[in-house]
Amino acid sequence: MENFRLKNRWIYGGYIILWWFLGGLIFYCILNMITQVPKEDASFLYPYSSYMLSGILIGWMHSRTYYAVRNDILQLRTPHLLLKTVVLQDIIKTDHYASTKFDVIHGWYNVCLTLQKGKKVYLYAKDEKKLIALLEERNNATAFIND
Repeated sequence: MENFRLKNRWIYGGYIILWWFLGGLIFYCILNMITQVPKEDASFLYPYSSYMLSGILIGWMHSRTYYAVRNDILQLRTPHLLLKTVVLQDIIKTDHYASTKFDVIHGWYNVCLTLQKGKKVYLYAKDEKKLIALLEERNNATAFIND
């Protein structure tokens, strides 16, 4: 079994925390508009801080993601939870980017795997060249593209 860690877990975890921060702010504003609590009685800190603490916890858990290749399966894992499993034979195309890319929905990535049904899996691997070489070795039908 080969393990590949995140390229930069602080950036990846910070990205998740930022989304929770913005989501919490929007949630708090909508909640205040619905309940119409007077400004003098509104306590900003309590509901928002509980929302932010859960965001920090989720960001910390996801920033500990690593990719494990065993037999013919690629697993995206955290230390306590299996996130996703990809069968290597389902990968039809692999895009490797020289610099890190950013997408609003998928976050940071430097490797993009395209599966047979057109679904894409975005990876933020630290040693992406070694990961690509291992994927190429295990799956001969994959087209590998470098940018």
